[in-house]
Amino acid sequence: MFGVTYSVNIEMFIVFRTLTGVFTYASTIAAFVYVVEIVEAKWRIAFGTSYGLFFSYGYMILGGVAAMYKAWRKIYLVCTVIGIPFILSIAIIPESPRWLLAKGKNEEGKKVVKLIARINRKKITESDFQEAKIAEENSVGFENHQKSYTIMDLYRTASIRRLTFKITFCWFVNSCVYYGISLNAGALDGNIFVNNSLNGVLEIAANILIFFLMQTKLFGRRLTESSMLFLACGSLVASTICKEFGDSNKALQTFGTVMAFVSKFGISASFSAVYYITTEVYPTVIRANGLATGSLFARIGGIIAPYVIYLQEYVRWLPNVIFAVAAFFAGVVALYVPETYNVPMMETMVKAEVFYNTGQSTVLSTTQTNSNLKNYESVLLNDPLDLTNE
Repeated sequence: MFGVTYSVNIEMFIVFRTLTGVFTYASTIAAFVYVVEIVEAKWRIAFGTSYGLFFSYGYMILGGVAAMYKAWRKIYLVCTVIGIPFILSIAIIPESPRWLLAKGKNEEGKKVVKLIARINRKKITESDFQEAKIAEENSVGFENHQKSYTIMDLYRTASIRRLTFKITFCWFVNSCVYYGISLNAGALDGNIFVNNSLNGVLEIAANILIFFLMQTKLFGRRLTESSMLFLACGSLVASTICKEFGDSNKALQTFGTVMAFVSKFGISASFSAVYYITTEVYPTVIRANGLATGSLFARIGGIIAPYVIYLQEYVRWLPNVIFAVAAFFAGVVALYVPETYNVPMMETMVKAEVFYNTGQSTVLSTTQTNSNLKNYESVLLNDPLDLTNE
């Protein structure tokens, strides 16, 4: 970011701005995965929400920083200086024990687990690790940890391939609509800096809402994501209608502005929800890959968003209609993503495949016998590409 701040030509700016985007989003993805992996299931949503809230705080504060300095170089410099102390986290924060154990780095994983236990004033012995190892090896879905996983494993079998297409589409739409609404804040009535900060406030409210919704059996993960996308869709349509037919009606204009903020609320909530869904629906061995791939498609959506906004120069109502239609279809697709409410985090590809194809966790399943699951595991490990028919 220092490179961006002190760029002397457009070429230098493009290079450093690209690097800023790459490293910023990479660290964002890694941080979120770490947060949800380091805590037990009952605290997963709470800590993930806290993570999202701090993003919202930054969004809200940025409006004040921009109003104070206005010059983009100064804004970048302030944002850079704020981030410097967090470099120290590399030396302080340990690696995710879940990831270490899933990768077969047992000794390193044990050290981290013991550290966490000591901090929480808990006692853990070598026998605890031995019992966990035996239980894991006897469980359905045990895999050889020496295997290396890549992004290609997100497309290895028909079931995980279908899931990845759904997840990446939701990421693409969430990002495109999110940045479409955010970058178009200047088109709203009122002060652009105040509007930007209000959007940050709405993100805080959105994170708090999904914290409660996602922990209820009625909504769970899937319906929370879908309903928030439908909310964004409907409010965008309402805002567009008010904007088109309310030129001489102050009340209609005000209602249109309110609906625009509601759409930002909805898309902020759904964007936060898709993070949770992605981290829970993929097993540990490819969780970071799944989140990274989703983020890749989100970045594509973010790139496209400004060009969609530019269409308002020709047809004023067209961008909002495009965003609304995209949100609607993403809402429909989200309904077909596996529900992970009360489902333990899956560690291996085998366990994930069982869940995708049966809708049952290998831990919670009571509808299938252990013998049947073992047969299922054997088929997957011998010929994973032929496990399911597309």
